[in-house]
Amino acid sequence: MNLTMSTETNLARFSLNLVFVTVLVALAFIDLDTFCLPDILTLPLLGIGLLGAFLIPGSPSGWESLLTALGAGGLFWSITRIYPQGMGHGDVKLVAAMGAFLGFPSIVLAVFVGSFVGSLAGIFLLSTGQKRFRQQIPFGPYLALGAILTLFWGTQIFDWYWA
Repeated sequence: MNLTMSTETNLARFSLNLVFVTVLVALAFIDLDTFCLPDILTLPLLGIGLLGAFLIPGSPSGWESLLTALGAGGLFWSITRIYPQGMGHGDVKLVAAMGAFLGFPSIVLAVFVGSFVGSLAGIFLLSTGQKRFRQQIPFGPYLALGAILTLFWGTQIFDWYWA
């Protein structure tokens, strides 16, 4: 019986992560095309992440998910208040959803990886003349990439870093 529950839990967690990755990919392409992360995808993603964390045993736990979503989303919301031209509120909602799915400290790694890859892409676009300084570059695709890489390989990245 215990083996069956473990298999059911793993299947539920896999399904939850599949939804997460699917919506992240969709959001990345939408942001690349429109410079917008629509609420119709980001808010349900946040809700699904929180609900899944409370209902499906595993990591993150429900309270960890909630606190990470509030902390990461709150930090990004504060950044938009200080520097409104830097990012939009869609990025705030996306990071909150990422926090709900990934928990702490994985959200830190996801944001770091996304920011690092986004910076490299920005430097490349500037150096090749495809973008000019102060021209908008969508942040959502890089956040999504950081979240996906962290979801699949976060533990290995942390182990490598701390070794």
